[in-house]
Amino acid sequence: MSAPEQQLPSAGWYVDPQDELGQRYWDGARWTEDRRKEQAESLERLARWVLWSLALAVVALAALFAFVIPHLINVNEALDGQLSPAELAESRDRTDTAGLIVDLVGVVPALLLFLVWNYRSYRNLPRLGATGLKHRSWAVVPYWFIPVVSLLLPKHVMNDVWRASDPELPVAQGAKWKDRAIPAVLGWWWGFVVAYQLATSRAFSLDVTGNGLEDERNEMIFSIAYAALGIVAFGLTAIVVQRVTERQEQRRQLFTTGDFPVAR
Repeated sequence: MSAPEQQLPSAGWYVDPQDELGQRYWDGARWTEDRRKEQAESLERLARWVLWSLALAVVALAALFAFVIPHLINVNEALDGQLSPAELAESRDRTDTAGLIVDLVGVVPALLLFLVWNYRSYRNLPRLGATGLKHRSWAVVPYWFIPVVSLLLPKHVMNDVWRASDPELPVAQGAKWKDRAIPAVLGWWWGFVVAYQLATSRAFSLDVTGNGLEDERNEMIFSIAYAALGIVAFGLTAIVVQRVTERQEQRRQLFTTGDFPVAR
């Protein structure tokens, strides 16, 4: 009698016979070239912190109107000679203090937590089966701080994160993610983020290099603009974070967890 034919393992991710610390995709008949080093990281807990920080930033920016608008009125009155220098200085101190508190309590924590989430979401992509990525995970955060680059590449990174996190793609997706569509919300999100960056930069420039009440008035106008744009930008960021996190979590469930048997 001939020996019974050995049943092959079902398709899935298994320990790579050529790299015991990595995993390789077995299509049910043979090994493919799709490899990954470790399981994708769950972003749910981090995303909750990001969403809470973004909500706090929105509240803080909304509260800033209560100081910036009155100070703009005071600057206009000072230009008309209706407000003394001492009264204007007192109004300026209140507004500067409010702006500092808004940055330290609301904006900066939200931005830092978002950058951590952004880095981890991109770092997850190879672990979710994606290949052909153009960016290095270590470069994702620096992109936000390089002039001109900060207006372009972070959006490209988020496009890749969205596409490669698609739970409807096969487990061994390879480069199939590149053909996935980008939703309109990412375009609106990036438009408001760029407008917020530009308005913030202009207000800061006027604060540092401005000379005279005319520049101070313009600074307050741009401060009102960046507060309004920031509220929308942070709100849209919350939507993007939540939706991408949900997509990655759904995709993560496609992969086997625990101990991986070696398929020969």
